[in-house]
Amino acid sequence: MMRKRILIIGAGAAGSSAAQALHQSGTDLEVTVIGAENLAPYNRTTVNKGLLSGAVDLENIILPGMDLPGYAWQLGTNVTALDPSTRTVELENGATIEADAVLLATGAEPRALTAAVDDGARSRVLRLRSAADTQRLRALTIANLPGHVVIAGAGLIGTETAAVLLEAGCQVTLTDPSPLPMRNHLGHTIAQWVATAHRTAGVDFRPATTITEIRAADEALLVSLAVGNSLHAAVVLASLGVTPATGWLEGSGIPLQAGRRPGAILVDQDQRVEGLSGMYAAGDAAAVPGLDGKPARIEHWGAAISQGRSAAAAILRDLHGEPSEVGSTQPLIPPATASYSTYVHGTKLTILGSPANGVREQFILGNLDSPRFALAFFDAEDRITGAVGVGGARAVNQLRSAIARRAHAAELETEASFEPVGGPQ
Repeated sequence: MMRKRILIIGAGAAGSSAAQALHQSGTDLEVTVIGAENLAPYNRTTVNKGLLSGAVDLENIILPGMDLPGYAWQLGTNVTALDPSTRTVELENGATIEADAVLLATGAEPRALTAAVDDGARSRVLRLRSAADTQRLRALTIANLPGHVVIAGAGLIGTETAAVLLEAGCQVTLTDPSPLPMRNHLGHTIAQWVATAHRTAGVDFRPATTITEIRAADEALLVSLAVGNSLHAAVVLASLGVTPATGWLEGSGIPLQAGRRPGAILVDQDQRVEGLSGMYAAGDAAAVPGLDGKPARIEHWGAAISQGRSAAAAILRDLHGEPSEVGSTQPLIPPATASYSTYVHGTKLTILGSPANGVREQFILGNLDSPRFALAFFDAEDRITGAVGVGGARAVNQLRSAIARRAHAAELETEASFEPVGGPQ
C-alpha cells in the first residue's frame, strides 16, 4: 500500500511538534517539513532573552528529538502558492509538492513601523522574531556598548527586551501608543504596576507616544516622536506585535479571519481548516473556536505545541479512519484557559485565560504594596474570564478550572476572599 504523504509548512513550534507527534505514532508516512529559516527547529522564546543576553547560544536552543528517520526537512525554503483543492504547493524555485494532508504552520511576522525611515537609517531599524534578528541586534547594541536603543512597543516582547538590554548596559527608551503598557493582557491595575516597574528599573518609558520619522544623523539615528521632540539612538527596534504569516494564501481559497485581527486561518476544534478536506492549520497562523464560538488566536509557545499535536492527531484520524492516541498526553489548550508567563525586570507575571474580556477586576491575593499579588477579571455577567499574578502564580493557577467553566463571582466568593479594585477599568 502506498504511504500517505503529509506536508507540513512551517518548522516552528507548531510544525515541529506535529512532525514529532506523527513520528511517535509509529505510522508509516511520507512526511516533508518546509521551513523558511535555514535552521533546525529551535526555541524561539529565547530570541529576546537568553539568546540576546548571551546566556545561551544557538546550539543550546535547538529543539531535541527532531532527528526523525525518514522525514524530509527542506529548510531555507519558502512556499509561494497553494491549491487546497488538490493539496499542492509551489515552492519559490518553481517545484511543486502534492500531499494527502497539508498542515499550515507558518507562524506570524512582526508588524512594521509606520514611521518614515530614510535609506541611511534602514539598516539600524530592526525587528525581533528570529535568531538572525537577535544576531543583528546584538551586533549593533551589546557588542558596541554603551548604546541607546529606542523600542517602539511596550508589549510582551518590548518589555522583556528592554529588561535584557538594560541589564547588558544599554540605555533604553521604551515608547508605546497606549497610555498604559499591556493593558489588554494585564488589566488597568497591573499595567500601572508595569509602567512603574519600567521607570524604577531605569527605562525611559514614554507612553501615549509613537515614532513618526527616523533619519541617519552621522553615526546615530535621529528619532522623531509624535509629541514633538526627538532622540538620538544607535538602534530602533520595532516591537508592535505580530500578524499571521498568511499573506501568500490570499485568493487561494483558504478561509482567513476578518475583522479587527485579520489574517489567521479559520479552523475547527481539531485544527481542520473550515470547509477543506485534508487541510489543517496550527500555531500563530490559526484561529481556533473560543468558548463563545468566535475565532481566537493564541500567540504563545505552549499553545502552538498543543495545536501542532492536535493537528497531527486529526490528520491520522482522517487518513486512516480510526482513533489516534497522538496528542492525548498534551491536550489542546482552549483560549479560555490558555496560560503564559513573562518577566518584568525580574518579577514573574503569570497570565491565565483572557483578562482582556473582563470589565472589572478584583484582588485575589495581596495588594499593590505586597511583594506578591494577583487579580481576577470578570465580564459583564460577573463570570470570571482570566487572572494575572505578579509573583503569585499559585493563586492564579488555582482558578484554572473556574476560568474554563466561566464560573460566576458568587461561586468563587465561597472559596476565596476578594477585595475590589477601584479606579477606571
